[in-house]
Amino acid sequence: MLNKNIKLKSMYKVDTNENSIKIQCGASFEEAERMCKDVNGFIRKNDILKEYEFAISLGLREMVNNALDYGSDSEEANVIKMQLLYNNEKLKIVMKDEGQGFDWRKRQLKIEIENIDPLEVGGKGLYLLEKYFDSMYFNDKGNQITVEKNIQDKDKT
Repeated sequence: MLNKNIKLKSMYKVDTNENSIKIQCGASFEEAERMCKDVNGFIRKNDILKEYEFAISLGLREMVNNALDYGSDSEEANVIKMQLLYNNEKLKIVMKDEGQGFDWRKRQLKIEIENIDPLEVGGKGLYLLEKYFDSMYFNDKGNQITVEKNIQDKDKT
């Protein structure tokens, strides 16, 4: 168990190019918040993505919250990796943590709003991702999620 009183050195790394941003950070609220801010800045610099800013921001927050809460057990020494890439047709976000994963095969394939208890904590993130993105899939272990959204560059039509 990590001593919570020890301040860890930041693991934060960011790499960007015209069509992608890749971030690696420690599993802390502070570094996750920095990730979200950097991605929002990237979105605002890319006209094609501005229209999808809400969906991207919401999806990113849901994925990073799951990585912090379930995948990393809030252990700051664990690493979270995120990559957002896009072209004129598709946006893709990949989030991976160092956790044990979960058995995504057992979850309902399509979550319906009628089956969600509004008073229950948790269980709404995957529903939101399904609603705001066109596809969602996991690696076999269940510690990496990929979401994709079809987009269209209005300048190219």
